[in-house]
Amino acid sequence: MRLALAHLGRQESLPRLLKILVPLVHQAREEGALALLLPELVLGRQGEEDLPQALEALAGESRMRVVAGYLAQGPRNRLGVFPQGPFYDK
Repeated sequence: MRLALAHLGRQESLPRLLKILVPLVHQAREEGALALLLPELVLGRQGEEDLPQALEALAGESRMRVVAGYLAQGPRNRLGVFPQGPFYDK
């Protein structure tokens, strides 16, 4: 299975990160990737309430699995597979 990996700067806002991701995801899909790994998408920052929905939309639009490390409610680090899970506490 071909995977794509993106390690993005945490200084960017969530909307900016997602804007950066869209062309990368489409390019990875065109090159045969079936999953995109985002190991530390928003670790070390406050969680974004809209992040799970945004990642689910990205996964659905690109027809790829998106595996992301992110902050959930409170200080919980999560690892999630989008669009349909599973989700794990890290």
